[in-house]
Amino acid sequence: MAFIPPETIEKARQVDLLTYLKTCEPGELVHISGNHYCTREHDSLKISNGKWYWFSRGFGGYNALDYLIKVKEVPFMEAVERVTGQVAYQPRQSTPEPKKPKVLLLPQASPSTSRVHAYLRSRGIDSELIDFCIQTGRLYESTPHHNAVFVGLDRYNKPWYANLRGLGTDFIGDANGSDKRFSFSIPAPSSDTVHLFESAIDLLSYATLVKTNSGNWNREHLVSLNRKEADNLFKRVKRSRLSREAYLRHLINGVVPQDAPPPDYYAMMQQLYRIGNNLNQIAQKAHTLNVIDVQRYDAAVSQFEATVKEITAAVLQPRPMK
Repeated sequence: MAFIPPETIEKARQVDLLTYLKTCEPGELVHISGNHYCTREHDSLKISNGKWYWFSRGFGGYNALDYLIKVKEVPFMEAVERVTGQVAYQPRQSTPEPKKPKVLLLPQASPSTSRVHAYLRSRGIDSELIDFCIQTGRLYESTPHHNAVFVGLDRYNKPWYANLRGLGTDFIGDANGSDKRFSFSIPAPSSDTVHLFESAIDLLSYATLVKTNSGNWNREHLVSLNRKEADNLFKRVKRSRLSREAYLRHLINGVVPQDAPPPDYYAMMQQLYRIGNNLNQIAQKAHTLNVIDVQRYDAAVSQFEATVKEITAAVLQPRPMK
């Protein structure tokens, strides 16, 4: 695609029409008197004091570029070339380098899982669930820092994601190269139900409760979000003023909920309905009696216009940051 540098375009905008015609098309320029001119083709197109105006068409401009585009209907690129004498050039197409696939850098595993086991037991997680996660490669203890590592696997049990949580510390982070599409999860053999959790420990806590109540802790899919995903989700939920469950149901059904309208939106809409009803009564009276209540009509219209302005301000105007 042809390209003209921004500085060249700006240079073209600085050239007034009189200078351009004197330099490039002197035969088109007709002197009227003093510093007043017109063009030979259009005698109603007047040029004066660096501006021009086409009186028969009702528009004008400030420079030669405007004239060529609006009057002569010259394409923008060609108009710039005519004014500046520079030809647009074709930039070389650069081929973007292909993105390198992420490589998950898992922390080195400790030969023992005693610390992570003790930590999760202290959080109330069932031992059978902990052992299941360790045996299936979903959980291990790192060395030398002894963090709990929650691993996200694909359907072939290949690790793509890892979340690290400090044992007895506030440290939380993802391993380098983590692909957030594969978060920590416990899939069910066959189920169309998915439970979504803010973290891996929340997931395991829920599975523990299910196991305690019914024993069937792996009959439904359990999926955890990473921290960034959870924060983004809850911000959107808060803005929509829906419950988490309702918001997620909308997403599952293929729609994204809108942010909730301003607090005074519904009161304004009720006001509009009242005004509409009032106007409808006026119209019915006019139709029946062939008389318009002008005073009442004018008051309703004024109220309607004021309400529309209020709604526009409430919905469209930016609000102060909190």
